[in-house]
Amino acid sequence: STLTPDHYSLLHSEGLSKQITAFVGNNLHKGLTLKLLAQFLGYSEKYCSDFFQSTMGESFSGYLKRRRTDTATSLLTTTDKSVADIAAALGFSDQFSFSHFFKRSTGRSPREFRTDRGQRRPIQPSAPPYRWNR
Repeated sequence: STLTPDHYSLLHSEGLSKQITAFVGNNLHKGLTLKLLAQFLGYSEKYCSDFFQSTMGESFSGYLKRRRTDTATSLLTTTDKSVADIAAALGFSDQFSFSHFFKRSTGRSPREFRTDRGQRRPIQPSAPPYRWNR
């Protein structure tokens, strides 16, 4: 069977999405930007942004945030690395900016998350349930 232009387009986008996924994974510690991704792929930032959105189903910044959050939660849950080491591994300039990012992403600080080992804390009722007197 011969490949149609649609097949080439699909193969091209599959290849690019694999390259993007690998590039982000291999460079998460470098403070990635869309500009760096565009330079790596050899396309304009606009093309990369549009391609990313249409192929990956989310914006580059949203994808990067999700990958960083997923990697951070994994490292906090499965290793004893310090928060500073995890921050560096994810490309943050310091542990404070990482902690701020993480808390905005998850609702908990890295330290709280690690203490809980990723477990959701039960919501504590503020007052005992109301009882009807009969």
